[in-house]
Amino acid sequence: MQEKLKVKVIVKLIFYPSENQDKLIRVIKNVIDVNDENIFIKQESRFPIIFGIAEGKKSIMKLYEGFRKQKTVQTARDQLLKRIKENYVEFMLHKQAAFVNKFHFCHSENESPMGPIWIRIESNNIRKLLDYLFPQTKDGKVLEIKEPEFEN
Repeated sequence: MQEKLKVKVIVKLIFYPSENQDKLIRVIKNVIDVNDENIFIKQESRFPIIFGIAEGKKSIMKLYEGFRKQKTVQTARDQLLKRIKENYVEFMLHKQAAFVNKFHFCHSENESPMGPIWIRIESNNIRKLLDYLFPQTKDGKVLEIKEPEFEN
């Protein structure tokens, strides 16, 4: 029997004084499926940080569906496979694009005028998870793979 995939997604963004807290929470909820009780605000430095933490298959499905809808699965795959660490991958998305349910990578913090969204996806088998989330493509078509078993 194969080990079930464990998934945890942490999303964080800087809460600048000119921004609306409800809109920033919406940004987080556009990226991951998270309950209000799993959204936190911490004063870490000059500006507060808003965190969203979600676990299980449900937590990644907005990324799964969003990149497919945009037809950017191969781009996401190329970007994230390069960033794999031991049991996680980290990347940034454009905050304003995520507000309107679009996922655009940021390669530096300066690419998003109001700061990026930082995303960390953790798993007991990060490569297998990324292969499921962002499988290979051929001639612009996603070559879907068998869905792995997820924990919770």
